[in-house]
Amino acid sequence: MSKTIFVLILILILTVSGCIPTAIPSSLQTETSTPPSQPTADSSPTAIPSPSVIAPTSEPPLKTNGPYFTYFRQVNGAYQLVMMDADGGGRKVVDLSQGFVDSLTNQQYGLDMKFVSPDGKWLAFYTGTAGKWDQMPAQGESDLTLNLLNLVTGNKQIVTPLVSKDYPNNFGEAAKQRNDPETTAGSLYGAFIAGIIKAISWSPDGRYLAFAGQMDGLSSDLYVYDMNTQKIQRLSSGDPELQWISWSPDGKWIAYGSSLWAGEGMQYSAYLVTKDVSVMHDLSTDHIDYWLNSHEYFVFDNGNGIGNFNLRLVDIDTGKITKFWDGSFLDYQADPSGNWLVVTALPEGLQLINLKTLQQFQHPDSLPNPPNTFLRVEDGKIVALPKPAKPDDEMISVSPDLRYWAVAIDKDIKIYSSDIILIKDVSVPSQDAKFTNIQWNPDSSSLFLVYGTNIYSLNISSGDVSLVETNLINNYDSTYKWVNDQ
Repeated sequence: MSKTIFVLILILILTVSGCIPTAIPSSLQTETSTPPSQPTADSSPTAIPSPSVIAPTSEPPLKTNGPYFTYFRQVNGAYQLVMMDADGGGRKVVDLSQGFVDSLTNQQYGLDMKFVSPDGKWLAFYTGTAGKWDQMPAQGESDLTLNLLNLVTGNKQIVTPLVSKDYPNNFGEAAKQRNDPETTAGSLYGAFIAGIIKAISWSPDGRYLAFAGQMDGLSSDLYVYDMNTQKIQRLSSGDPELQWISWSPDGKWIAYGSSLWAGEGMQYSAYLVTKDVSVMHDLSTDHIDYWLNSHEYFVFDNGNGIGNFNLRLVDIDTGKITKFWDGSFLDYQADPSGNWLVVTALPEGLQLINLKTLQQFQHPDSLPNPPNTFLRVEDGKIVALPKPAKPDDEMISVSPDLRYWAVAIDKDIKIYSSDIILIKDVSVPSQDAKFTNIQWNPDSSSLFLVYGTNIYSLNISSGDVSLVETNLINNYDSTYKWVNDQ
């Protein structure tokens, strides 16, 4: 047998949460949808009179055309959005006024990178309120509104109010129309509150913003705002309240899921739709976990006591559904090349599956939750490389071009080539902060290492380590990401 070597990262230790089992969907069905009954909104967003929020800064300006490592930080009590060159050399700083931040944090919208467009030009944010989780507001009190901040000019603009004129009385009318004793005004309101600010997502190219809104009907539906034309289009209608949105990597498809109630075991009515609503796929109760590529995505079921199960891959183009694991599992991870899948199965332990041939390999370690480790297939068998002395402090990450592996064990960083040859062994001069995360430069020439509120830059070629930030908001990866890397 010819010798094949494959290396895969595992960062798979997650807590299993129980849910009511969902139905196993039938084969993927394709249909040509009828556009929603409500017309497309043609109104342009209204400008909010506001001084520029672009702060003057004495820091070195940006020196490249991107991509930029973008993050939120807090300096002397003031919040800022920072776009930094990939080598940490220059940056652009956008000062977020205290009133602006308060409008986010007071409503629990938070400072989250999902609101920043992939091209680094816009920041979506909400103002106003739609009510509290446990208390439905009186009619006329709610003013929840979607807005945009231009990160180039500092200007703010209103995209649209998000609630209907008869909110929240519309929930009673919606429950009456359904005539279902399990669907009440309270359950619909709870589902609406659960999803209205969570269901928002930028298209991969940053042109479109998909969001949940209830402006035109009894329930929240899927809308898309076009940054070029400044027009809003409604893409869905129905009784359930929108809960999540997911774009395909090529921006062709928008997946979304809605529910009639919120809580443990909640089920979704899920669909895939094109931006022009010309084609729609009914996903039944599937919740797209993540996309393997532009036309394939992973889904699975879950249930109380048995955890996750029935892991499968769906091909939109062909309708083919490939099942990889019937039984229970804690987590799974596909490698960046899209050729292999690791499943942390229960009670079998680690399973390495070839996504093309479906051949499965059993990890020799029988533990269902082994520490992060390298895996490879050699001569038809799984081989695990030696484990570090302190595996609980270890994080492993592969470079985007698959040429390097970074192994971080507290303050010791080891860089391996793809054939597992150690090429760099450096130490990060961090003091007390605990290691948090690894973020690779998209061209794989360098990486950022996050230690609490500190960010260090590591150049792969030279091995030089530089402290480039000390004021990161310590909220893990929801406060940083790469932008302008299309």
